[in-house]
Amino acid sequence: MLIQRLLLTALVLTLLIIGISYAQEGQQQRGNYPPPPPRREFPKPDSALIQQMFDKMNKAIEGKADSPAVNVFQNIQVWKQMPAGRLLGMMRGWTRNLGVDCSHCHVIDQWEKDDKAPKLTARAMDKFRDDVTAMVRNIKSITDEHASVSCWTCHRGQPVPETFAPRPDRGPQQRKGN
Repeated sequence: MLIQRLLLTALVLTLLIIGISYAQEGQQQRGNYPPPPPRREFPKPDSALIQQMFDKMNKAIEGKADSPAVNVFQNIQVWKQMPAGRLLGMMRGWTRNLGVDCSHCHVIDQWEKDDKAPKLTARAMDKFRDDVTAMVRNIKSITDEHASVSCWTCHRGQPVPETFAPRPDRGPQQRKGN
C-alpha cells in the first residue's frame, strides 16, 4: 500500500512538473516572462577540485577507513555502518552520477551541516532508490535477481533528471531543482 501511494505521489508530482514546465515554456515563447537564468555549470566529476576534496577527506580518515561511517563522520543519517572509506567512494560516485561537485550538497569543511536542500533531497532519494529497486525485483518478468536502479538510471550526469527525451528540434531542456 505504501509503495502504491509513493508511486501515485511520484506520478502526480511528475505530471505537475511537466504541466508547469509546458505552461512556463508557452508563456516564455509569448514573451510574458524574462528568459530563465543561465544553467549552473558544474565542474567535470573528475576535475582537480573534486580530486583535491576527496584526497583531503581520505587523508582525514587515514587509519579509520574501515570503521563505521557513523564513528568517523558527524551527522551520518544513512549508511551508518558502512566503512568510512567506502562511504567516500559512494560520494565520489554521486558526483559522477549527478555531474556535481561536493559543494552542491555540502558546506565545504562543515560537512555535517544540513544547510543545503540537495543534501536533504539526496537522503530521501537514497530511500526512493531502495524502494524502486525492491519494486523492480518484484516484477515477475524480470528474472535478474540483481536487477536494480541507481542514481544514474535517471540523472545521467545531471543534477535534475530529464523527464522526457529531448525533442529533436530543441535539444535537452534543463529543469530547476535540487
